[in-house]
Amino acid sequence: MIMKKVLFLSAFFSLMLFSSAQKGKKPTPSKSVSTSAQSKNQAPKEYTTDKGYDIKVTVKGLEKGQNAYLGYYFGDKQYLIDTSKVQDGGLVEFKKAKILHGGMYLFVTQDIRYFEFIIDSPQTFSLTTDTAEGMVGNMVVNGSPENEHFFGYLKSLEKFRKEGEKINQMMASATGEKKTKLEAELKAIEEKVKKYQNDFKTNYKNELFVKVLNGNEDVDMTKFPIHADGSFDTTYQFYYYRNHFFDKVDLKDERLLYSPVFSKKMTRYFDELLVQTPDSIIPATDWFIGQIQDAPELFKYTVHTLTSKYEKSEIMGMEKVFVHLGRKYYMSGRANWVDAVSLEKFKERITTLEYNLIGAQGMELNLPDSTDKLQSLYGIKSPITILVFWNPDCSHCQKEIPVLYKLWNGIKDNGVAVYAVNTEFDKAKWTKFIVDQKLKGWTHVHDIKLTTNFRKYYDVYSTPVVYVLDANKKIMAKRIAADQIEGFLKNFYEKENKVWKDSGIDPKTLKSEDHADH
Repeated sequence: MIMKKVLFLSAFFSLMLFSSAQKGKKPTPSKSVSTSAQSKNQAPKEYTTDKGYDIKVTVKGLEKGQNAYLGYYFGDKQYLIDTSKVQDGGLVEFKKAKILHGGMYLFVTQDIRYFEFIIDSPQTFSLTTDTAEGMVGNMVVNGSPENEHFFGYLKSLEKFRKEGEKINQMMASATGEKKTKLEAELKAIEEKVKKYQNDFKTNYKNELFVKVLNGNEDVDMTKFPIHADGSFDTTYQFYYYRNHFFDKVDLKDERLLYSPVFSKKMTRYFDELLVQTPDSIIPATDWFIGQIQDAPELFKYTVHTLTSKYEKSEIMGMEKVFVHLGRKYYMSGRANWVDAVSLEKFKERITTLEYNLIGAQGMELNLPDSTDKLQSLYGIKSPITILVFWNPDCSHCQKEIPVLYKLWNGIKDNGVAVYAVNTEFDKAKWTKFIVDQKLKGWTHVHDIKLTTNFRKYYDVYSTPVVYVLDANKKIMAKRIAADQIEGFLKNFYEKENKVWKDSGIDPKTLKSEDHADH
């Protein structure tokens, strides 16, 4: 009966998302969200008005004089928006001349107990309860029909849950006809739960809590086509699931941004349901943003969040998504929340990255060596060129350059060359390091006279920076660590049906935990 128990408990998934009263991390104070080269993504949205909000929460048992807090969800975070003192009888009043954005809010006690409730319209109402049964079990609502429905739902599912748990406990020792009877009773409760949930959603389909419940539901796979023999196409199943992932989410309702639903759903879609390559993610970003572009707050949050996500991604090549989003939504003027100064910095960052995207043609460098003879990057005629930017004063370079040299000695017979650019200006120190470390066989160059703009072309703001270029000097990899290079190239050679001669070097001996110097 393990399966039946799992099925029964799954019916209470939504209930667990809105647990009665919990202890945990207190929501953080209200603050703006920002990322580099971008403007603020302000939260929450408030509307000044003569009416404002006036919410009275009475929790019998709370100590007079303690703080209590009004919190809210925004995207993937929680914030505090108001603070008040507990009065006689456990009364707490939150009152300001502002209308709050509709969403899921939290009442939080000083000892970090909390419960969730709805703020939408009206915004003058009262909630009365006590500390027994997790503050939700005895909740009484006055003046807010939506909260009456919300807490009624929680109480009903809790009642069903207790009935189911009682039967499950009896089933643990039951046998024969008694066990069969209990199974039937459990099944009947499951059906009651389903009917109750369906009726609730039908009766209150426009209320926020129902939108939240729908958004938390998984894809209905009962309509997925299965062959007569019970088999099915697993690849098609995945695409079916992905294509229907947002079916139950109202992507036009901005209240979902002020709930746990929208951000969680969006994150899972981009992190788990898409191939993690720019060619897969870019069209998905355009499709998704297209779904919410008529909802200004959702549009702003989504564009800002996705742009920041792929600007900071640790997956190589994802800056291509950042560049695409930057050009389509920021540089086109659609991100109208960005101030002129931030936008100018943003544009500068985009243009820099466009020079060195994976698959882009690397810019030519024609720099002097230690004898001041010019050496062309494009003059290197090798299947693979490792382009490294470093300097002898960089503590990380002092460790990494010898490691990179060790690797190169092991793989150079595969046609791998190195074009090494000194980024600083002390020629004597540079040449001494090369001699001391016996870095023979590389093309060593410098730009002491600043004849090129290599920092912009190859986005060199720290050292060392390593690129891998193909025979035509197209960028295959960037900012890659020494311990990753051979595996990357071996995989490339196999795809090209070329033979790779292993170095025999354990990648662990090449790994460094140090950070690049700036």
